[in-house]
Amino acid sequence: SHILVAIDTSGSVSMPEYQEFFGQIRTITAVADFHVVECDAIIQHEYDYRGKPNMILHGGGGTSFQPPIDLFNKDKKKYDALIYFTDGEAWIPKDTPKDTLWVVSSKGDQSSRKKYQVNGASVAFIPKQK
Repeated sequence: SHILVAIDTSGSVSMPEYQEFFGQIRTITAVADFHVVECDAIIQHEYDYRGKPNMILHGGGGTSFQPPIDLFNKDKKKYDALIYFTDGEAWIPKDTPKDTLWVVSSKGDQSSRKKYQVNGASVAFIPKQK
């Protein structure tokens, strides 16, 4: 499988959350190849994931989930799925593909599972830290 991985790097995402996202990515690298896009309001940086996270958080501005969704929708034949790691602090686009898995950080907006299930998309919440 070839999966597009979008990582929210907006100003509301902290470095511990960013590291948390890569902890989750490491658990599934054996089953797929990942193309990572780091995005705040625009795609700031992109690369093929090779087992080591980029430790520079590119972004820090406002949040728009639309650019990675546009990229996925444009290249549907290239990717089998979209995984979007976020703190959930933005509107979910109406054209979210059904092949999307939203992964919400432990410190993110976990108030409503329904919010993320646009067009049948799935959602997973990283357990809250104690």
